[in-house]
Amino acid sequence: MQKDHSHPHNRGVETQAQLRGWYRTPLGNALEVAELEAIREALGTLFGYHLLAVAPPWQASPLDVSRISHRWVMPSTAAAGAAHFLGAAQALPVTTDSLDTIILPHTLEYASHPTRFSAKSTGAWSQKGMC
Repeated sequence: MQKDHSHPHNRGVETQAQLRGWYRTPLGNALEVAELEAIREALGTLFGYHLLAVAPPWQASPLDVSRISHRWVMPSTAAAGAAHFLGAAQALPVTTDSLDTIILPHTLEYASHPTRFSAKSTGAWSQKGMC
């Protein structure tokens, strides 16, 4: 049986750094365009005070269309470039009930404990928020 190479995990993408590299391929770029379009459409309808994007793999940022007052990006590593918010992405160093919107693009795929990370991210978003 031949391996399906259309999905990044099936092309040997094992880390978030490799995923960012895959997004620079023609297929990855097409996926980035589609994902950013969908996220921008959703963000344009949301409001609140605090938005956090955790380890986004894209070259562009969808946060520019958001009406949310405070927007932070937490890269997967401190070396990923200029960051607004530094911390271990899997630890999600935010307090409970502190975020209105959390963007977790492909984050669970690389979490060592996805269930724990999901519970932590759910707890971080405010009761009126969206994850």
